[in-house]
Amino acid sequence: MLICFEDFSNEIFYEIFEFLDTCDIYDAFYHLNDRFRQIDIQLSLPYKINLDLISKMTFQDRCQYIITPNVYRIISFRLSNWFFINRFLLSYTLDSRFLHLESLTINEIEPEKVIPLLMNFASLPRLFSLSLTTIDRKVQDPNTIHQLILSLPVLKYCNTTMEWLHGNFTLLNLIVKSSTVEYFVTKSEYNLDKLSILLSYMPQLVHLSCKVYLKPVIHRAWKTITLNNLTYFHLKHCQGLNLDQFEMFISNLIHQLQILRISSTFQNDYLDSNRWKRLISTYLPRLHTFDLQHFEKLPSIDADQYHLLIDGFNSSFWIERKWFFAHQHYQYNNYFGVFFYSIRSNRYNLLLQCKSYSSEKTV
Repeated sequence: MLICFEDFSNEIFYEIFEFLDTCDIYDAFYHLNDRFRQIDIQLSLPYKINLDLISKMTFQDRCQYIITPNVYRIISFRLSNWFFINRFLLSYTLDSRFLHLESLTINEIEPEKVIPLLMNFASLPRLFSLSLTTIDRKVQDPNTIHQLILSLPVLKYCNTTMEWLHGNFTLLNLIVKSSTVEYFVTKSEYNLDKLSILLSYMPQLVHLSCKVYLKPVIHRAWKTITLNNLTYFHLKHCQGLNLDQFEMFISNLIHQLQILRISSTFQNDYLDSNRWKRLISTYLPRLHTFDLQHFEKLPSIDADQYHLLIDGFNSSFWIERKWFFAHQHYQYNNYFGVFFYSIRSNRYNLLLQCKSYSSEKTV
């Protein structure tokens, strides 16, 4: 017996719709016939709205027919492109009317619109996840932005990419009792002074992924902060941060790490296996994953010195923990380089544009 698609029961369509994006359901079914329109209306599924990669006409259509009548049903919202962001903010305010909004991603917003936007977020009772990326202009008031983000009442996950105007960027004297953030992922740059202050406001932190920049580190704001829940730390592109500074940072802030990932460049002390052995044994007794990626430009380091350093990672301390490393030589433009990395880590992050000229050798 031939069974048509429309012969399925409403219950089967309910299950299918739970796996589909709300806009896709609207495009595929809403205008098909009255039955599917009524299924959508009666079902009252939470809405997940994604307005990426659409035309102006589609954007207007989804605002008018999906978002406006169903603001209270939206639990996830993603919006990219400064043009659509501006158009959206002319018609909507992301405030308590978005009663069930739990996850919000806004990419390529103009920096001057960030603070007004964040001020409204305080009235979102269920905003657990926030991702914000600004277009390529510096944010004028980073202190206020951090104040507003850290004060969000139920925020658990925060992902930011912004370029700061560092002139008056201190992070001191923020009026924040204790942030609820547990996952903090950022491509924005901090020096260790600012990062240590920022972490002091996030005692519940579990996962940290960040970058540091080359401004001098003063240490005047550093204090002992026990992050009892922090188990994952990824320090990306720490060019200019020597191992002494990193060790001071670790000893003051982080005690329960299980996973440590570091990407470093042009700092030979990161290849000192004895320093790492002492640091891990002293401060990181729970560590079970150690991923190190280090780029070195030749001839800034002598080849014999380089091999003497990396041979230290072949001792019993590393083997017993099953932490193994490799290195690769390559040519990029007019210079030669060496990349030393944990075998389990993604070594291609720094090598995508590099021309390899020798085979890989395991240490």
